[in-house]
Amino acid sequence: MKILKKINNLLEAIMGIGIGLIMILVVIQVFFRYILEMPLIGPDALTRFTVIWVVLLGFAVLVRSNKHISVTYFRELLNDQIQKILRIIGHLIVASFSVIMLYYGFDLSLKAMIQITPETGIRMGYVDLAVPLAGLFGLMFTIENIVNEVKNQGTEVNY
Repeated sequence: MKILKKINNLLEAIMGIGIGLIMILVVIQVFFRYILEMPLIGPDALTRFTVIWVVLLGFAVLVRSNKHISVTYFRELLNDQIQKILRIIGHLIVASFSVIMLYYGFDLSLKAMIQITPETGIRMGYVDLAVPLAGLFGLMFTIENIVNEVKNQGTEVNY
């Protein structure tokens, strides 16, 4: 599924830019707070917002590569057919969580559009928009993993 690979690459690029932005903002904060002794409020809020986006988009990227947290010790003691069933159940749980993120995150984002942060002037709805987007991408990638699992290809995505 080439489109999902392109989406994944875009998400990874956004996350890379976000991590770079976080580093720059933290250096600015440290410089102004401890060197110039003039703390800034704006970079602190932008750092928090960027961390939210990076973490939530990271959820989707990890879902696609099947690197999210799981306990595999007991599953590996079972035969291959039962392992496959357990992997599909795990994917269905992730898909359910993604649907919840999508549905309630969209509602949260719409309701938060009226709230504007005083430090940056950014509407909180744009910050909260990371939740339904992560849910959407997580759901798409989970469906891809389920299809691969059913086709007996496993869930490891080839990059």
